[in-house]
Amino acid sequence: MLLQNSVNHIKEVNDKYKMIKTEKKIIIFLCLIYIFSFCFPSNLLSLTIGEEKKLAKDYMGKIKKSGLIVKDPIISSLVKNVGKEIAGVLPPQPFKFSYYVFNADSFNAFATPGANIFINQGLIAGLDNVDELAGIIAHETAHAASRHVAQLIDKSKIVNLASLAGVLAGILIGSKGNSELSQGLSMGSLAAGQSAMLTYSRAHETEADQKGFNYLTKTSFAPEGLLNGLKKIKAADFYGTEDIPDYFKTHPGTTKRIKALENMLARYGQRKKSNKIKKTKKDYNFNFIKYRIIGLYQINIKAEKIFKKLLKNNPENPACNYGYGLLLTRQLKLDKAKKYFKKALSARPFSPLILLELSNIYLQNENFSKARDILIDIKDDPVVSMPAAYLLGQVQIALNKPVKAKANFEKIINQPLIPYPKAYYYIAKIYSQNHDLGLTHYYLGYYYFNIKNKKNAIMHFEKALESLINKKKIEKINSILKELKKH
Repeated sequence: MLLQNSVNHIKEVNDKYKMIKTEKKIIIFLCLIYIFSFCFPSNLLSLTIGEEKKLAKDYMGKIKKSGLIVKDPIISSLVKNVGKEIAGVLPPQPFKFSYYVFNADSFNAFATPGANIFINQGLIAGLDNVDELAGIIAHETAHAASRHVAQLIDKSKIVNLASLAGVLAGILIGSKGNSELSQGLSMGSLAAGQSAMLTYSRAHETEADQKGFNYLTKTSFAPEGLLNGLKKIKAADFYGTEDIPDYFKTHPGTTKRIKALENMLARYGQRKKSNKIKKTKKDYNFNFIKYRIIGLYQINIKAEKIFKKLLKNNPENPACNYGYGLLLTRQLKLDKAKKYFKKALSARPFSPLILLELSNIYLQNENFSKARDILIDIKDDPVVSMPAAYLLGQVQIALNKPVKAKANFEKIINQPLIPYPKAYYYIAKIYSQNHDLGLTHYYLGYYYFNIKNKKNAIMHFEKALESLINKKKIEKINSILKELKKH
């Protein structure tokens, strides 16, 4: 027991250390992004659609390399599906709207050039329902549709670059990276006196509220969610007070905006009543995914407290039991996790989300047949299809079905954002069993490249070149090796 406690303590320390490292990365990364934006050529009077698309491509390249996007297909399905419904009510747009979950524990969301929208995992964990999430996503969608980010970049060309500190601070405070650093950057911006920039920002927040509200009235979501989400942002402001000036905040002017939204809601309520507007509610697995985030991403001690409190008040809640089961799985307490997953399943029979986690428990316990039977039943569900393919591939390797296993792992590596890099490792294992050294090293190279192990990636790619004859694969390897050896 003492040994286990020591192991758990070490794990907690490691979790906290990883969180600090992640938040430092967020600070550095966001600084680089905004410096990059504000150094855009100043001889241009406006940012064209083509230029914004190029800028967006550069942004996304850096973001993907940063490792700060949550790649869990189940978690990302929530913001993608909510975002898709909201973007679907917009008139034709020059950009494809894309929605991502950002791996930050703070209560924030932001839009970047080219209609790429990010929702912090900490924000989702802090909301109460899908309407609140939809409200915030609608607001950020409005920023993107109005090209506010592009306008901010244009505006920055004619103001003193000292105002950059204020913009950085707003983002950094919202990302809860390092409060002392964020405050320092904010204070440094005061000397610039760039009130035009600050007014501009408040005006855009109001416009995004108005447009976002109108989008929501045309969807299945209740527009009250935008108001409630904004109230939560207000409550989560720096030090939880309104004493901090608006221009230090990611979403300024919340008090005035709340009053404006209350007036819009009152008018909408009257219109809804007179026109007998009815909506078909969509949930998109909000509670399950919220508790998945807490179970998989919150620090162990914090998550444990949350679930124990929730389950004390509502011990039969399937989403809470599911989330706690995930936390226990993460702690390698598989038997205890299985108990909570089964409890969740008794309240929500046939739930693919719960069945997926039970199959993982059976896989870890080497009950391969039982795991396979569950996974075959749920593999076509759109939300769990990728993790199901990944687990099924592992089961098929154990059951000596390499051809089927390879087909499942190839589904994983063909995704734009590869959720499970170890799929490359398993494919390499299959080729190794077939004594194909070229492809074994090729896929091992990709595995180490994706987990950022530069030394092993270079070694395996160079070994692959000794045996491979496929020209396309050789070209890919040479391109990656060039990049790896450049840094």
